[in-house]
Amino acid sequence: MNTATQYPIVTGSTPTGHILWKYGVTTFDDLASIINQRDGDVARVINSQGTKWLPGSLGGTYYPSGFYTWNETGAVWEIDKAIEEIANVIQTLVDKDPGKSLLWQSSSFNPADSTTYYFCAGQTLTPSPSSNGNRRHKISVAASEFTLNVSLACNGTNEGVTWTIRNYTKETSEDFDTLHAWNSGGQANSWNGKATLSCDVDDFIEVTCDTPIWSTNPIAVRLMAILNY
Repeated sequence: MNTATQYPIVTGSTPTGHILWKYGVTTFDDLASIINQRDGDVARVINSQGTKWLPGSLGGTYYPSGFYTWNETGAVWEIDKAIEEIANVIQTLVDKDPGKSLLWQSSSFNPADSTTYYFCAGQTLTPSPSSNGNRRHKISVAASEFTLNVSLACNGTNEGVTWTIRNYTKETSEDFDTLHAWNSGGQANSWNGKATLSCDVDDFIEVTCDTPIWSTNPIAVRLMAILNY
């Protein structure tokens, strides 16, 4: 059993079952308490450790606070600045109005051609939700204007995916107004799109992305999003 804590997406908010990072520990040494981690898993280290002038990457004992990603090939936890940038973007957006937001994240994955991916509760972005309930999300107020903010890091192509919001209750849908190019050279970048769709209180919605036939498939996509309404 892992002794590391699983922290909610934003400290102090009411979590919705979606996790920005999978594990949270106090210092870098505490990462050793995590077992059965998978390639691409993200851990948040709360406090820095050691002497700052000689970092651990140079043989010293200093490891900064922040986000670390598990590298299965090297069997090591590596500092991940891209995830930190994404977390800062998400935090800023949630602070604007946490009562009218839905939050999602996806662990590292390699998207397939011509596939519809769903944002699902407590899961990675997936083409095969474990149940219809996981991919449907109840909104808390009547709304018609939606903004989807996506931050991601990956390597691949500049070809865009199409994001769509669907009102499952009313059987209506609308694409967000711009394509989203999935190529960030391994660095975090942000995108936002707008869509108009009539929804009443307690309607169920779905948010999906449809991939093209990639000329060069993006790889190691790490993606997090917030839907504001």
